[in-house]
Amino acid sequence: MSQPININTATVEELKSIKSIGTKRAAIITAAREERGQLTIEDLKLLEGIPNTIWDPLVDEGAIVVEPLERTKKDIDPKQRVRELEEQMSGMNAVIKQRMQEKQVALQEMQHQMQTMQDDFEKRFNDQNAKFQKCIEQMEHDHKENTDALSVEFEKRENEMREEIRIRDNKMKQADEMRLTTERIEKLFPSGIYSKQEDRKPLITALKSSPGYTPKGNLQDRSEKRVEGPSAPKLATYDGKTDWRPYFLQFSHIANRYKWTPQHRLDKLIECLRDKALKFYSVKAKGVQEDYDKLCNKLNERFGRRDLPHIIRRQLQDLKQDQDETLEEYTERAQEMATDGYPDTPEAFVEIVAIDAFLKGCLDKKAALTAMDKNPTTLDESMQYVKSAITNQRIILGAKRVEMKRVTFDDEKEEIPAKSDLCIRNVKFADRENNPSIVNLDQRLKKTEEGLEETRTMVKDIWKLLTSNRSKSPPRQFPNSPVNNMGGGNRDTNCFSCGKPGHFARDCRSRSRSSSPGGNRSRSPSPSRQLNWNGLKM
Repeated sequence: MSQPININTATVEELKSIKSIGTKRAAIITAAREERGQLTIEDLKLLEGIPNTIWDPLVDEGAIVVEPLERTKKDIDPKQRVRELEEQMSGMNAVIKQRMQEKQVALQEMQHQMQTMQDDFEKRFNDQNAKFQKCIEQMEHDHKENTDALSVEFEKRENEMREEIRIRDNKMKQADEMRLTTERIEKLFPSGIYSKQEDRKPLITALKSSPGYTPKGNLQDRSEKRVEGPSAPKLATYDGKTDWRPYFLQFSHIANRYKWTPQHRLDKLIECLRDKALKFYSVKAKGVQEDYDKLCNKLNERFGRRDLPHIIRRQLQDLKQDQDETLEEYTERAQEMATDGYPDTPEAFVEIVAIDAFLKGCLDKKAALTAMDKNPTTLDESMQYVKSAITNQRIILGAKRVEMKRVTFDDEKEEIPAKSDLCIRNVKFADRENNPSIVNLDQRLKKTEEGLEETRTMVKDIWKLLTSNRSKSPPRQFPNSPVNNMGGGNRDTNCFSCGKPGHFARDCRSRSRSSSPGGNRSRSPSPSRQLNWNGLKM
């Protein structure tokens, strides 16, 4: 007897070998098995494309089975089957125990992690709770201090208001007393002693209309006007030629002192504008002219800070003291540039920057080094250190001498060697011939040299003429000369220039020859030596 074929485990070839099952029906069974899984006899009978009457005979004949193959095996030994099952059970128990241990370890790790997370959460919660409690306590403390301060301030203001009310009541009482006194005086007028009450009404009406009469309802207004204080001083004008910020600081102080409104400030500011500032105001839009804050901002942009902060910072790095600038002026300039260069910086940092720039740009480097060694903390202290060092140097070393260099020129007759120690550097320019300004300068220089040459020739001629006339003229004799009075003439007189007797040094011919144009070696260079862009030209 052949082995039955299990429908659920058979291959396509095995299904095709079954009676009445071909290739098409085997494919239908395989598709149904893949779709549904384990098939039963009822599932087989419901398959489309296969008659439902063929399955019962095949089952009865033992050709097919639908249960697992192990259940159809009758030749397996039950003891062996039991042993196999026991082995399988023992293996499964071992696997289950191992998995249980692994789960137990994982569970312990998870519990440890959860405990750690719980401890961390409790710690964070406690920290946050402590901070929250501290914040609450601080807020309560601040609230209590603010409440106490407000209570004190409220009591102070209440006392001040009570004092003001008391003063006003006293003033009102005095005014009432004055009014009653005035009425009594009116009743005592000679013309009204025997007059009736109706006749005295015109006098009372005239008194009320007089300038000295003060009604009871207007007393408070008059007292408030008297409390305001003195009137504002006369304001200085601004013409736009100086810095805007000092003027605006003074103007704002006066406006705040006398509690001016924005419209009042605008009116006063417009009245004070002159020249450039007034012209600048006149060309602005109407919205700027009628708004005090916008007008102040525009004036600050135009006449306030001259450069932007980053430009001033670059200029501060190259700050140097001028030759004719005092230390006080230089200190003020350094402070101003540091303040303008770092507008939104703490004052301590601005002071440090100003000190460094001040000491770096001082003319007297020795005094600046001495002041820098003392590590000053303020700019004024730095200035005092520098001034003290300069004074000490002046006392110990004396006044500083100005070094001057003397420059002399050789005579025109002496030739300049080919390789001279002192040469004039040839200054070269790119595209010199194409530069109109340089060409124009060359032309002007040539004309100047020609004019100098002509002047030199004329001076030579004049000098020769004067020398020849002086040599031909006789020596001058003065009537009151000691030589004439003694009657000795020029016999005992020697010339201090040549040592010969008979004439003075001013009339000496040798001196006149030595003073000729060719003998003076300390005069300026000859115009024949032309200095041009290519060097020294002979």
